[in-house]
Amino acid sequence: MSKAVQVTIGQLEDMGRIEPVDSARIESLRQIAVQLDLYPKDARLWREMRDTLREVVDADERASDDLTAALASIGGGPSLGNPT
Repeated sequence: MSKAVQVTIGQLEDMGRIEPVDSARIESLRQIAVQLDLYPKDARLWREMRDTLREVVDADERASDDLTAALASIGGGPSLGNPT
């Protein structure tokens, strides 16, 4: 498997951006990398690699946006504590 893919996956893991729900996408990324090692001139595989990597990164960004929205909705509720 490509060293670049290994490093990218490792960095995403270290940053906490990969969760168990991403397992299938990560395995897909690894398998595409293996195929690219065998067929490095296959443009279709490069597109699949790029698209799969984008899915992994975008999934984390969407989760972050969802968390931000949830926290904003919590902050918009009534004040807690003694109002006096």
